[in-house]
Amino acid sequence: MNLYLLKRRDAGDYDEAFGFVVRASSELAARGVINTEAWYGAGCEGEKTWLDETATSCEEIACDVEGNTAILLRDFRAG
Repeated sequence: MNLYLLKRRDAGDYDEAFGFVVRASSELAARGVINTEAWYGAGCEGEKTWLDETATSCEEIACDVEGNTAILLRDFRAG
């Protein structure tokens, strides 16, 4: 597993997520887990935002990390 940092490319608004740190096997898996973890994932920006490479960036920040696919950190602005 690897760690990925996903961030929004726009300024965002309240009740939206701005970024995530995700443990996953690939960038596609990292983007996908945000969709499947609706209770913890995206906010009003919509889950599909995190699948869109033009709306979000995804950078591998660590490799060979033990554990299952999971969202480890969410940057969220509550309104």
